[in-house]
Amino acid sequence: MDSKRRAHAGVLRAYNAIFRIGAAAMLASCSYSPTFTSSAVGWAHAGLVTTLAGQAGTTGPSDGAGQAALFYQPRGLANDGSTLYIADSLNHAIRAMNLATGRVSTVAGKPGTPGSSDGTGSGALFDRPENIALDAADGLLYISDTFNDTIRRLDLADRSVVTIAGVAGTPGGQNGTGTAARFNHPRGIVFDSATSCLYVADSFDEKIRQIDLTDFSVTTVAGNGTKGSSDGTGAAARFDDPGDLALSPGGSDLYIADTGNDTLRDAAVGTWTVTTIAGAAGQSGAQDGMGASARFNAPSGIASDGTSIFVGDTGNDTIRSVAIASGTTSTIAGEPLVASASDGLGPSALFSAPTCLSVGTDRRTGQSCLYVADTGNQTIRETFP
Repeated sequence: MDSKRRAHAGVLRAYNAIFRIGAAAMLASCSYSPTFTSSAVGWAHAGLVTTLAGQAGTTGPSDGAGQAALFYQPRGLANDGSTLYIADSLNHAIRAMNLATGRVSTVAGKPGTPGSSDGTGSGALFDRPENIALDAADGLLYISDTFNDTIRRLDLADRSVVTIAGVAGTPGGQNGTGTAARFNHPRGIVFDSATSCLYVADSFDEKIRQIDLTDFSVTTVAGNGTKGSSDGTGAAARFDDPGDLALSPGGSDLYIADTGNDTLRDAAVGTWTVTTIAGAAGQSGAQDGMGASARFNAPSGIASDGTSIFVGDTGNDTIRSVAIASGTTSTIAGEPLVASASDGLGPSALFSAPTCLSVGTDRRTGQSCLYVADTGNQTIRETFP
């Protein structure tokens, strides 16, 4: 295991320590609201946070509804309006939550059994999958199988899983087609329907990669494998452990949570000119503000509705928002550096190392909402931006 993998494993162990030490106190502070109901409830206040599934401080692979469902470091999220798909990383599984009933089921993978085998349902094995991208029109889910260094494809109709790029256990940065390509700890992944491509944050290789889904050819569009923070075009841009990705609704901009730099970046699709839009490289913190005056702490989740960029500010235990027009960062919910599990409004709602986000529509109110993988708490939460 190389130094980066050891460091990543150390972070995961630290998350475990956070929620295991004082788990009883966190459970006592939780206030689970009856989220799923067929009756209309009108309007939800911006910054309101509720827990949809899982139990804070309790890990496991159990399927079920609400608190009966258990997770083990859930991370990547994607939804189609009726189902929320979840990369349940340390269960080595892909889960699905019915947004009408709240019931969670396991779609693929065998919880507790890491591996790399292609197959169907529990016959397919993963090793800490950290992120997913949904092609809703074709019923396909693409998976960054992070510790296998591969990209996988799950057909949601028959639950079959195949590896489309990379070779399990063989990290690297080579471009190529299918198994001739190499990845090194791929994390963020997003599907571009206009170009039939995937974009992948190849985190340990410090690059943004593109996969053409017509032939599974892999190319590098930004970064050159050297750690740094420089803006620039294509190989002149530098990253430090880039995490999650989000595509603007029109497909013109790829937003990047540059986790190790504590910044948010924007890559212009096509020209691949990379600019820093919020935060300052090497300067972690929790301040709201405009552009470089804002501070983040290991942001590792990102999503966008076209007006704002939403951020899982993992090291700060908060959910943030960046207005695209003005570049102004604000905090939606959570209290910086206070890791706990309370539902509530704004700073009274508490998270523990939240990571990935998915923009959706709340089924009760019809309002835009954010689904949150509250990774350190082992729960799936919802908030309103």
